[in-house]
Amino acid sequence: MLVTEMFLLLLAGVSAVPVESTVDAGDTIPKHEPWESTGLFEGDIMEPPGTLVHRNAMKDKSLRWPNGVVPYNITEDFAEEDRKIIRKAMDEIEANSCVTFKERTVDDFDYVLIGDDLTRPGCWAEVGKVGGAQTLNLGRADYCVYFKGVVHELMHTLGFQHQQSASNRDDYVKILWKNILPGKGYNFDKYDNSMITDLGIPYDYNSVTHYAADAFTSNGKDTIEPLEEGAVIYNDGHLSRGDMEKLNFMYNCNIIFI
Repeated sequence: MLVTEMFLLLLAGVSAVPVESTVDAGDTIPKHEPWESTGLFEGDIMEPPGTLVHRNAMKDKSLRWPNGVVPYNITEDFAEEDRKIIRKAMDEIEANSCVTFKERTVDDFDYVLIGDDLTRPGCWAEVGKVGGAQTLNLGRADYCVYFKGVVHELMHTLGFQHQQSASNRDDYVKILWKNILPGKGYNFDKYDNSMITDLGIPYDYNSVTHYAADAFTSNGKDTIEPLEEGAVIYNDGHLSRGDMEKLNFMYNCNIIFI
C-alpha cells in the first residue's frame, strides 16, 4: 500500500495576498495561497533561534492537544463577521473528527490565541501544542480571514504540515523547477524518513495542507504536476477524506469511514 508521511514542526508563519473573488462571506478564494510571500522556510515555517525543527515530532505526544480539546481565545481585533468565519472553520474540523475547540477558561494553561498581531503581520500559526499561550495569527490587512485559510492554519495548530513535503512525494507529483520563482526553490524541499512518520494513509492531492498547483510560480504555469492520471490538485477549504483520516488517526478518534 502506498503511503504518505505526516509530521509536526514547531512554528509556522504565513503571509497572505489580496483576494481575487468571493463566493460567499468567508468562502473567499485567494488568487495565490497565503504562505507564498513570507520568504520563510517552506513558505510558512518560522524557525525559532536555537530550535531544532527538523525532527520527528509526530512521535512526541506532548505536542498533541490532550483528548483533542483545543482551548482558544479570539482577541477583540476581529469583527463579528470575522468571528463567524473562524468559528465556521472550527466547525469544519469538529464535524469530521473528535477534536473540539472550546473558549479558554482560567484553568487552561495551554491555549491558542487567535489575533491580528501588527508587529508580526500575515497568516501564520505555531504548529502543534507548544505550551502556554500560542499564536494563530490572521492579519486582516493581509486578507487572512477566509474559510480555507483559517482551516489551513487550524490544521497547523493541530500538528499537520504540508502534504507535498512528504518523503514519498516524488511518487505522486513532479516538481517543475523551471517554473518556480528564483530563490524560492527551497519551499519545495522534502523530508527523508528520519524526519517524518508514516501514517499508512495515501498521498492526498486534495488535502487542505497541499500547496496549490501553481504555488510560487514565476510565469503563471504550474509548479507541481500530479503523476497520477486524472488527478487534480485542488482544495476549497473543506477537509478532504485524507485530512479526516489523518486527523482522526492522530487524535485516536473512534470514527469509522465508509
